[in-house]
Amino acid sequence: MAKTKQTRRRWSPAEDSVLLTGRENSELTFKEISQFLGRPLNSTQKRYYLLQRKAPQSSTHLFELQLENMMETCSSLLKTLRS
Repeated sequence: MAKTKQTRRRWSPAEDSVLLTGRENSELTFKEISQFLGRPLNSTQKRYYLLQRKAPQSSTHLFELQLENMMETCSSLLKTLRS
């Protein structure tokens, strides 16, 4: 029986921004975000908690820029998923 090699796709800054912005104020569920990103639910949840732990150590400015750039995308996502 041959083993299949699993490939892991790295998270892009844009995906991180969608995840963080979507979870801000609990506007979107993890399920909604994972479906939008095409990522497994468990992977999406783990990435969010990893980013939360790393946030104090990371550049806050970088996250702010990413969030600003992705706000429009998340607003569109929210409208699409809720309609």
